[in-house]
Amino acid sequence: FRSKDLNTFAMRVREWYSWHFPELLDHVNNNFQYIKVVQFIGDRNTLEVSKKEGLTQLVLDADLADRIIAASKMSMGMDISQTDLHHITPFAPKVIPLQEYRQQLYAYLQ
Repeated sequence: FRSKDLNTFAMRVREWYSWHFPELLDHVNNNFQYIKVVQFIGDRNTLEVSKKEGLTQLVLDADLADRIIAASKMSMGMDISQTDLHHITPFAPKVIPLQEYRQQLYAYLQ
């Protein structure tokens, strides 16, 4: 896959999920890190302090994980329907391996 295609896929996930949790865009800038976080969080209403360790592993910053959890509690986003979540959830894990493969291929060609 070309970078442009992967970025398009990532932007679709960002666009779709931002209706539910728009504040996440302010905390996670990297497209592929964002997708991993979306996959981990799912419905923002289920994000609790008990998930902080897993979130910290994804964002590599405990303070950032705390800010994301706090933002999820005060989010102005709309509730996500099970249908939307059903479409986002399987799409995200398909983009992540493509990005990882692209990075491996780039490293190999170096």
